[in-house]
Amino acid sequence: MIIPPAYLRKKQGASITEGNMVYQFEDLVNTLPHRLTPYDDLSYQESKAYFSQSQMILSAGEWTVHSAMAMDSNNGIYITGSGYHTILKCGPDNREGIMVVNGDDVVIENVKFSRTTDSRVPDVGSLLHVTGERVVIRNCWFDASNALNAITANVADNLTIESCVFAGGAGDIVYVLDSDNTMVKNNRITPAGGWALNTINLASTNTAVAAQRCNDGIVVGNHVGSGMRIRHNTTGAHMLAGNNTSAILVAY
Repeated sequence: MIIPPAYLRKKQGASITEGNMVYQFEDLVNTLPHRLTPYDDLSYQESKAYFSQSQMILSAGEWTVHSAMAMDSNNGIYITGSGYHTILKCGPDNREGIMVVNGDDVVIENVKFSRTTDSRVPDVGSLLHVTGERVVIRNCWFDASNALNAITANVADNLTIESCVFAGGAGDIVYVLDSDNTMVKNNRITPAGGWALNTINLASTNTAVAAQRCNDGIVVGNHVGSGMRIRHNTTGAHMLAGNNTSAILVAY
């Protein structure tokens, strides 16, 4: 019996014709993995070219992160989890945090970031650190029980943090430094008992220098817990509106 050679499908474009319009798109059926699991290292996967064309879909499950995953690609990485049950968790010896986003145009949504131990002293700095531009963090959960900060950002212009839930944290829960056009909206932040710092801090290295301060931030619609603080610089031309009325606005 003659066995025919294996047929290798060539990656090619596809099109749909409707009326006088032709819609063209790339056929990605045989080039993309359907879903990543806790067996996959996201730092390695994000460099794959096909994730510049499609979402990086994470299954339900728990990733144990032993050192911070670096997301350096500028290919517009879009990470989406399966909701509360997609968990990125600090390993027991991880002091660095879970993820560092250095690339631009990154979207992260529907993922839980977690660090919980029995220690009374925070043993991790920030669960998620952002230095890239136009990064969006949306519909995520942050359990920062044994972390200093849930999210930190440094010169991360056009950052959006929206519709997230934050619990715990020993320092400022959301700490944004020298970043312009930051939008923090519709989040719920519940600090740990006895905690007395800032839920949201638009911080500046030097308020007298435009390039070394936060400018044109929007902080709207957040619930930060009764008597908790939102800190902002008066020289930054920020808009703060619609946050719960018991929040304390601290200007500097």
